[in-house]
Amino acid sequence: MNASPWHRTLLRQMARTGLIPDDVTDERFAALLQRVSLSYDDADKQRYLHDRAFSLASQEMQDLYDRLQEASQSEATVQRDRLKAVFDTAATGLIVLEDNGQIFDLNPVAEMILGLDHDTQVAEPIGSVLVTADPEDPSTVDLQHAIATGENWRCSDVLLMTRTGTLSASLLFRPMASGGGVLAIEDITERKKAQAELIWRANHDSLTGLQNRASLVDQINRGLQRARRYGTSVAVLFIDLDRFKRVNDTLGHAAGDVLLVECARRIGSAIREVDTIARIGGDEFVVLCENLTTDSAARERDTREIATRIIKAVDEPFMLDGTPAYVEASIGITFSQGSPVGPDTLLRDADIALYEAKQSGGSALAFYDDSMIDRMQYALELERQLRRALPTDELWMAYQPILALDGDNVIGYEALARWNSPQGPIGPEEFIATAETAGLLNDLGRRLIRRSLHFLKDLPGDLRLFINMSPSQIAADGIIEWFDEALEDTGADPRRLVIEITETAALADFRIGQRLAEFQSRGIAIALDDFGSGHSSLSSLRTLPLNLIKLDRSFLNSTVDDPRAESLARMLCDLGHALGISIVAEGIEDDDQRRFAQDMGCQYGQGILLGPPTTADQALEHAARHV
Repeated sequence: MNASPWHRTLLRQMARTGLIPDDVTDERFAALLQRVSLSYDDADKQRYLHDRAFSLASQEMQDLYDRLQEASQSEATVQRDRLKAVFDTAATGLIVLEDNGQIFDLNPVAEMILGLDHDTQVAEPIGSVLVTADPEDPSTVDLQHAIATGENWRCSDVLLMTRTGTLSASLLFRPMASGGGVLAIEDITERKKAQAELIWRANHDSLTGLQNRASLVDQINRGLQRARRYGTSVAVLFIDLDRFKRVNDTLGHAAGDVLLVECARRIGSAIREVDTIARIGGDEFVVLCENLTTDSAARERDTREIATRIIKAVDEPFMLDGTPAYVEASIGITFSQGSPVGPDTLLRDADIALYEAKQSGGSALAFYDDSMIDRMQYALELERQLRRALPTDELWMAYQPILALDGDNVIGYEALARWNSPQGPIGPEEFIATAETAGLLNDLGRRLIRRSLHFLKDLPGDLRLFINMSPSQIAADGIIEWFDEALEDTGADPRRLVIEITETAALADFRIGQRLAEFQSRGIAIALDDFGSGHSSLSSLRTLPLNLIKLDRSFLNSTVDDPRAESLARMLCDLGHALGISIVAEGIEDDDQRRFAQDMGCQYGQGILLGPPTTADQALEHAARHV
């Protein structure tokens, strides 16, 4: 027999069961196979592989039952046994139905799916055991019609009420030539759950459970449509966490994940019920605010209120394994207004405004305006120029003397970064901030520190060199080893080196103190810069390994007219002396300030009056005269 026109799977399964009889003519059997094969080919075109396999099982049962009716009595007994074996072991639930819709037989899988008992359910109408969860669902009515008319019928997804609970099922009915038919049933509950899980994962952030970027873009599109329909406005708030990288670097990524989850919760509690929150990056969140007024002043007021609540919520300390961690939120805000805009434009403008907020020092918000694009382009150009300038002599170090206030003896010099770009000098506040934003600060800092160490080697006597380091530089992996190598390469004496760190930065991360202690163990002194400008000066004296403190210049500028500031300055100096810490007064610009600093008990001073920043050669000449 030529099997090529017929469905190979059917032939293979019937051959395995021995159901190809010898006494049936090839033509008759060929006609049957041809008819069955056509049905299979049609099902193959309509369903995926899973559905084709499902259809195959029911079609084979139909053919087996039809063949059983045609066989002789002796053959029927043999074939019935073989059929029963296939029927009982089929992976698909199978229910054989009479032409009146009553159950003639069902296999164990069908019993399990529907929670039925074979002996009690035989001869029961199929409608009594196949009950839809929705009374309005026409599935069972359509099935009864298919049974009555002898038509093929399929229902890909129906919710059924069974004795064991509710389940989603796929149903397929195939009529038999002898009447009635075979109903195939498959429990697709787990498959639907898996599909739903995949859909959820495609639209949500796996860590926080918030919407992801793709889902957010869809939500913004729908929000814009609603705004046009109802004459309202939407706002996009782009949120970035300041100092989050420090948490990851010091406490580990697991702690960082905990912080992000809690941060998502706090932001969610700070916004309105109609607003949408999404996480679109590592520490980046976006809030979509809908149903805002088109009045610009009222809209800005309402949005500012929401953003302020978010900032306050994020500013509260995060307890991570009993350790407080601090991050801040910067927020850029833009509105849908004027000409039609899309999600990409709103997200871009909010991101630009975010950059503006971060430039202001963090824990701030900024509303987008067109002028920000020019500033953004300038910042990008500045970053490009900075990358180009890193290996050149455009970046250099100036050195400002630090003197003893009871005379003119120089005790050391502070190294100050300078940049003479082709467009002119650029202040350190500007290019250092650019370097930090662009991730260039560590590279920049190490290049300049090496130059300063060469200067230190050339300094006469026991004069010291003061260098500034940021928290990210101190916390960077391998910084201690790098310092050891740089000191050895340059021949600089670590005992003549002083590392300066600002009070706010030092207290932002408890591990900074541990790293400073490692520097100190190598003979390097630690100075706390801008002392008294923060809110935890007393805590700084208690927790940090300090050798010197540099009194913030604001005290010298305010003490003349503010007795309370003078009293505070004197108290801080007395505490420093009691702890054996030397004190340097910063920003001395005239003789009155010098006398006041000395009267408060400051041993050393720094400022224009005592000497401006100069080049390395000028500083060495100055040192030779004052050593």
